[in-house]
This record gives sequence, C-alpha cells and structure tokens, in this order.
Amino acid sequence: MNDEMIVKKAIENIDINIKAQVHVLQTGRNATGNAEGLNVLMLAKQHLESMIGNTPVEIPALVGVEVDVPSKKQTITCEHCGKVSNHYNHNKWHGDKCKSKK
Repeated sequence: MNDEMIVKKAIENIDINIKAQVHVLQTGRNATGNAEGLNVLMLAKQHLESMIGNTPVEIPALVGVEVDVPSKKQTITCEHCGKVSNHYNHNKWHGDKCKSKK
C-alpha cells in the first residue's frame, strides 16, 4: 500500500468514528466529552485531507458548544403503551420501538 491509500483508509475510519460520535450526541449521553471528541476527529480528517491534496473544508469548532441534554428526572409518556419513563428508557424501549405499537 502506498501512502495515499493509507491516508484514504484513515479518512474512512475517521468518517465511521464521526458518525458514531454524532449518534451519541443525538442520544444526549456525555454531550460535552463527545462534542470535544467530535471536534478532534473533524480536525484530524481535515489534516489528513490536506495531506493528499484535497481542499479541506472549513469546520467550525465544537468545543464549548452548549448542548441541550434532557434531565434524568424528565418523564415522557409512551404514546403506544402509556408507560411513563425517563428520556433514556423512552428512547431505548418505547416510541417507535414499543412492543405495544400497532
């Protein structure tokens, strides 16, 4: 493998990790730490792209970004079964994933 192929493979791996970080941010778990990790991944991708001659895209810094994280005490009622649960359990077991969904 030549250097350019290695860099392209590294960019593919970073893209996979970026998608995973975005998913975690959307679920609201450890938002501050994951936003910082996403920022590092985006900067690494930008650096690798510049190594193979691609024009890097401007990436805004995400460190210190306020993310709205639901409170653990906040409750949500499932529209399918009527059970009341916190945000995390609702997203995991209820809503579109509820066993009572028809």
